[in-house]
Amino acid sequence: MNKKNKSSEEIRDWRDMSFDVLMRIFMALNLVDFAAVSMVCSSWRDVCRDPSFWIANTLDLSKWKHPPTPTLSSKIVSLLSSLLNLSNGQAHCLIFQFQIYIDNRDFFKIAQRSPNLKRLVLPGWFPDFTKKGIDLALEQWKGLESLTITNTYIATLFLEAIGKYCPNFSELKLTCHLTLNIATTLAKHVPKLKVLSVQSVRVNKNALVHVVKKLKQLEILNVTHSFIVTGNRPDNTEIYPQHSIPTLLKNMPRQPTTLMYCNGFCDRCQDVFIGNMMHKWRDPKEQIWCEDEIPSLQI
Repeated sequence: MNKKNKSSEEIRDWRDMSFDVLMRIFMALNLVDFAAVSMVCSSWRDVCRDPSFWIANTLDLSKWKHPPTPTLSSKIVSLLSSLLNLSNGQAHCLIFQFQIYIDNRDFFKIAQRSPNLKRLVLPGWFPDFTKKGIDLALEQWKGLESLTITNTYIATLFLEAIGKYCPNFSELKLTCHLTLNIATTLAKHVPKLKVLSVQSVRVNKNALVHVVKKLKQLEILNVTHSFIVTGNRPDNTEIYPQHSIPTLLKNMPRQPTTLMYCNGFCDRCQDVFIGNMMHKWRDPKEQIWCEDEIPSLQI
């Protein structure tokens, strides 16, 4: 009888666990489980709302490897909204799932719930964004510093909005083609850009030269494995190997402090070449989206 009473006295209420212990446990959870534990009780929810968790961690949805469907995208957006509500606006980094579908309405809701966002990685699929939708979202993200853009058609719209609303913006990764139109828009609206990565993508040679010439504060330029070309037809296309990039830029009045490129024609360069010439990609484009020689742009 005494033994039974002693055991009962030793049982602790799980709601009274140490804040620090709960924080360490919750830090190790995936996003779905984290959202679930926040609904267990008020004390656990308070831990989930702690600013230190949101400042130190990334809302990374890229690890979800599920077939893309409108229903799944809706569930992911709903989960993300719940997590952002927990963050009390303290989320600093958001990485979407590569294949998620998102529209203007959801994008704006997410922006409203994350006003302190500093890094944003857009999904790889063609998002249903309009100029007005992009402007409304970027107006909420005045502290945005880093962006990964995956779509040629919306790239200029984002760059124009960044120029209007994001004075601290300094870092850009493109996983779409660097066209002359994108380059001129970038130089006009984001002239203080410091870091630019166009790794493993098609780059117009004139666009590259324009960027280096006009971006006076550019410190790091990553063109590793990129497919550098001029012309847009088979009869007027000229291809520039990676090792020729310094020569292309040698007459610039100012060059980036760090220029990243390949000295040879590596396997990745070959894959990018074949993918652009024959539209047959051996490696998924999601890999290009994830990889980068610049650590702060990796996923």
